[in-house]
Amino acid sequence: MKILEDAPTRLVIEENPVVLRIICIGLFVTFLGLGLLFQPIFTLISTGPVTGNAGQDGWVIAQWAITASAIFPLMALVFLVKTRRLTCDHDTRLVTLERHEVWGCDMNEYPLKSLVGAGIQHSFSSSGGRTSRAVLEFTDGHDPVPIKPYYQSGAGPERMAVKINEWLLKQHMPSERRFKAM
Repeated sequence: MKILEDAPTRLVIEENPVVLRIICIGLFVTFLGLGLLFQPIFTLISTGPVTGNAGQDGWVIAQWAITASAIFPLMALVFLVKTRRLTCDHDTRLVTLERHEVWGCDMNEYPLKSLVGAGIQHSFSSSGGRTSRAVLEFTDGHDPVPIKPYYQSGAGPERMAVKINEWLLKQHMPSERRFKAM
C-alpha cells in the first residue's frame, strides 16, 4: 500500500505489487531456461536405441513438464497480479475503486457523501490464524465494499482503514479547526 496523494480534498491510495511481478517473471525465466537447458539432455536420453522399454517416455514427459511449468508464473502475472487504486475526491464527490491489469481497467464509483468510513473484515482459519481486509462502509444501502477481494495477514488493511478514516475526519472538521490541528 502506498499513499500517492494525501491532500485536504483528495486521498489516493495504491497497491502495486511490484515484488510479486518480479517473482512471477523470475520464475517464468527460470523454468523456461531450465526446460531449454535440459532439452538436449532429454533429447539424447529419449532418442537412444529402441529397446521396448516404456521408461524412455518418462524423459519426454519430464522435458515437457519443465518447459510447460514456465506457463504457470506467466499466467499468474497476467490473470492474478493487479494494481488497485482507491481515490476519495472531495471536488468530484466520488469514491473511485480502480483495478488495472494487463487486459485493461475496471472502475467502480460511489458517492462520497454516503461513505461513513472504512472498516475491517476478518477471516479466521481452523488453525487459529487470522487474516483481514479493509472495506468501505456506506449509508445508502450498499453492502461493505472490499478494497481488495482477498484477505491478507499483517497490518496493511488496518493501516489503510485508519488512513481513510483520518482523511474523512478531516473532511468533517470546520476549516478553521482543521488548520489549527495541522
